[in-house]
Amino acid sequence: MSASSLENTPFQVGSWTADPRANELLREGETVRVEPKVMALLVVLAEQARMPVSREDLLARVWPDVVVTEDALSRAVSKLRRALGEEAEAVETIPTVGYRLRVLVSLTQASSADPAQQVTRWWLMAGGVVLVVSVWAWWMAAQGSRYTPPTARIVTHLPGVETHPALSPDGRRLAFAAQGRDEASGDLWVMDLGDETPARLTETPEQERYPTWSPDGTRLAFLRCEGAVCGLYTMPALGGGARRVSDASFGAWGLAWFPDGEAFAAIARTTPEMPYRIMRVEVATGQVESLTAPSTACGMIGDLFPALHPEGEAVAFIRHGASGEEDVWIQPLDGGDARQLTTDGVPIDGVAWTPDGQAVVMASRRTGTDALWRVPLDGTALEALPLAVGVARLPTLAAGRLAVEVRTHEVNLYVGEAGREGLEPAIVSTSRDAQPSIAPEGERLAFVSDRSGSPELWTAQIDGSALVRLTGFGGARLGAPRWSPDGRWIVFEVQEEGVAVIYRIGAEGGPVTRLTEGEGYALAPRVSRESQFVYFGSNRDETWRLWRVPMDGGTPDTVAPPGHYVGEDAVEEGALLTAHYREPGLWRRRPGEAAPERIDSLLAYTDWGSWRPTTQGILLLERTEGEARLVRFDSETGTRTVLRDGLVGIPTREPAFDATPDGRRYVLAREDRVESHLVLITPID
Repeated sequence: MSASSLENTPFQVGSWTADPRANELLREGETVRVEPKVMALLVVLAEQARMPVSREDLLARVWPDVVVTEDALSRAVSKLRRALGEEAEAVETIPTVGYRLRVLVSLTQASSADPAQQVTRWWLMAGGVVLVVSVWAWWMAAQGSRYTPPTARIVTHLPGVETHPALSPDGRRLAFAAQGRDEASGDLWVMDLGDETPARLTETPEQERYPTWSPDGTRLAFLRCEGAVCGLYTMPALGGGARRVSDASFGAWGLAWFPDGEAFAAIARTTPEMPYRIMRVEVATGQVESLTAPSTACGMIGDLFPALHPEGEAVAFIRHGASGEEDVWIQPLDGGDARQLTTDGVPIDGVAWTPDGQAVVMASRRTGTDALWRVPLDGTALEALPLAVGVARLPTLAAGRLAVEVRTHEVNLYVGEAGREGLEPAIVSTSRDAQPSIAPEGERLAFVSDRSGSPELWTAQIDGSALVRLTGFGGARLGAPRWSPDGRWIVFEVQEEGVAVIYRIGAEGGPVTRLTEGEGYALAPRVSRESQFVYFGSNRDETWRLWRVPMDGGTPDTVAPPGHYVGEDAVEEGALLTAHYREPGLWRRRPGEAAPERIDSLLAYTDWGSWRPTTQGILLLERTEGEARLVRFDSETGTRTVLRDGLVGIPTREPAFDATPDGRRYVLAREDRVESHLVLITPID
């Protein structure tokens, strides 16, 4: 949630009403004026009510344009506590971390004399969740209609991850999957929303995912998975033996039950090399039939997360392209052509139909932060639903109720040195600080953080000090930052409105310069040895390949065969290292050679951004079951030296590692905490 969500709106903290516009605290005729920075501090804490906020985050948010010491923060906290008087204990110190506001926050915008013009916002803040209900209440009140504002509440409280919510057709029960913090697999649970006491339905060593209800509410279908390969099962809704429906294997991203009860919509590949399709699976026979036909263009992931029209007329789904772009599509089930509903190309975490079948609701990052959007079928403008701000995923609707998963990710950055035990924390906060790049001299970091409300480029010293935000795109999907070898520049990618562009910015900040033009995607930038060119992967000619463009901009040219889309100069003079969009490993092309030679086969293609040539060898991440390890690879002898093993929580499908040119210092991203809860919002029209 961005700071602007609260900084212009009065809100309630305990018995006080805070008015950020006037920098005042008001209570029963009492008015206390506070300094602007003290009010800004209260706003940031209120936005994350009941959650710790690190000192680094507070310094960055309250003093965004100046460098101050922690003494300034301590003084502002003391002044805020004095202003709150006997309620000073609402601002709690979290040792070694920062501060938190211990109370929930409710917001009431100042009303006019006419009660029909009042605007009420209901906020629920817990575990990083911020649930908002505002615009609909205002609109209905303005119309003079009798209206009960929707309310939101957390309905699951198991430790760990609670996910894949599915409301029963009558809206009275909620099925979901859950995995405890110390559990190796996830199981199915069901709860009556009247008493909210969950009952465990399964307990197996496999991962069970995506429960979906039969139309009569008596049975559940679900996926039982080992990795990304799943079987499709059914069982009684309140517990009992499970039956496998089909001998076929299915993908682990979504399941739906047809309204007539005779079939399921699941996802599968016809061959391992082909993209996922939406499949119809007969309940009685297990027979499988394709419903969608995604492009077989290189790198296409395919069609995921099926959702069936209330009358069974169409299936909505998310089409995931080769470069990570995602959009909502509709496939009529009468044999018509599939139709694209959105063109944002940004991550989408689930789709559901509205009860009238005239629109779908998607959980999308189209404005940079996760939110729910109503997407009409008639092509009219998308509508942001003011119901969830935060990491809201996997919407499910039934009988005037909406349930979502709300997830908290904490990704931090750690620094290690060759020959030295342990990792030292560099950037640690309650935000997602990821995709690190280390400066050539090894003393500064560039990384992507959402601590300001949207993904932006930040820099800091190696110890986490001198934190500076360099960009302000305010909603675009920014990623893959990389320092130039001369230390003057940082290049990065920005995805927005169906295209991806490479930008350059000075290492100390300043204006951004766009380096690529045209349609398609330009991704994964890396800078040549002399800092004269920027390599990048692009599908601008309808196939993925590696290009380069002058650092000052200009006409790009291709430098590698089709399929090779991430590249960097090797330490060896004139040699180029590349990674492939679909095949594991690394390739090298020496001067005079027509085609690159594969020199490694263990780097996963999903770790396209997690390798670095150094004078000590090529440093790269290798994946083993459930873990990763950092390896130094000698491309001449083929020997591998494990520098660090047993790494867990290392992100994939984005740069998670970088090293200095001499290979002596490196930085890793690690997901330290992921928790989620399920939230119910009622009533929903």
